[in-house]
Amino acid sequence: MLETSAKIWFSLVLLMGCTRPVSWLPAESEDSGDALPVDTHRSDSGRDTASTDSGGGNETGTVVDSGDTGESPEPVEPFSQEMIKAFYGPKMVDETAHAFSHPDDLTLMGFNLVDMNQYVLLGPDGVVESLYSEKELSDRLNRFSETKLQVSLTFVAGYTASGDVDDAVWGTPFASEGADVAQVLAHLTSHMVEMVPLLSDLSVFQVSVYEADWLFHETNASDGSPNFEAVSNWSQTHLAAMQTAGWGDQDDEQMVWKFGYPYVPYSDAGANISIDVDFTGYQGAGFSISADDASWNADVSAWSEGYRDQVVRYMSHFSIALPDASIWPAITEFGAADASCGHWIPDSECEFYWTEDHVEAAYQTVLSAVADWNQDQDVDYRGVYVLDSPSDSGLFGIGFSQPVREVIQEGMAALE
Repeated sequence: MLETSAKIWFSLVLLMGCTRPVSWLPAESEDSGDALPVDTHRSDSGRDTASTDSGGGNETGTVVDSGDTGESPEPVEPFSQEMIKAFYGPKMVDETAHAFSHPDDLTLMGFNLVDMNQYVLLGPDGVVESLYSEKELSDRLNRFSETKLQVSLTFVAGYTASGDVDDAVWGTPFASEGADVAQVLAHLTSHMVEMVPLLSDLSVFQVSVYEADWLFHETNASDGSPNFEAVSNWSQTHLAAMQTAGWGDQDDEQMVWKFGYPYVPYSDAGANISIDVDFTGYQGAGFSISADDASWNADVSAWSEGYRDQVVRYMSHFSIALPDASIWPAITEFGAADASCGHWIPDSECEFYWTEDHVEAAYQTVLSAVADWNQDQDVDYRGVYVLDSPSDSGLFGIGFSQPVREVIQEGMAALE
């Protein structure tokens, strides 16, 4: 268990924008350079925390209220290569952190996997802190496993050069902190290797590291090019260590690559440069995308059309980066994480006001793009991971909108 000061330090999960899509990260210490992670193109909305009900839903309602119907959800059969329909709740280990999080509700809505984060703070000499204890992880993961939902655990890494929690940074490339990134991430690998027996005992289906490629990125590089060679070397070393420890011995134990992506620069021809990362040996690899303030348009139809073009462009570009058909592509995070302000914040004044129609379109656009892609292309996208913002983030969570939940439910039903 963390000490009280560390628990306070970890208590909020906010968005770090930087120059890439946002990620769900603990707040910075008040004693560090920035009191909170800063998004350079997002205002701080700061809405009230949503009320939650750990028993069977929330005050905002659900698509299907299992408590009222008296029906139990049909068990979700373990899957191998069929479509992964994931609910990605970054703080789902904490039962109160997401307003829409009851296992039965998720199953009835059509999800067959729940993905959640474990936050690990690293220093030059090893692991400094982990947010959740093994008991907390075990208790929460078992609850989902008992409902037949598959479980995915994503490890999110922060860094402190001094080894002091108060100096921690999250969402910042470790290279910019003067770290030997591969050496620091080797501590995360060792930590995950030690957890393999527990992960197997808990029947965890997927394990991933959140956007390790971004942690290697040297933002001040003269040409802006990512260091894909270093990323690839880490990728294969990390995979080999996990396999040696026994992860993957069972068919229902997968390694998934979560790629950062939008920091990847454009070539002179106007398209993103090729992603030259060695994904070999991973079962799946995916990228994150979000509706964002930078592309906002008051006209929902016009915004949705432009966003659809971006989603398809990313899907095409990313699928080419995979070495062969043995590795399935996915969109491992999508939603409205970069939409800073809107209808879910009562009486809000927003420079970019995201209406409920905008947010519906954000989810519907991605889901329909994947469905259409799988109809027309030779390489199927095999996973969609629907992001739900934590209740204390000030950002949109799917517990706020019945129409959004219906759009998600209908969109996933089309992905058969």
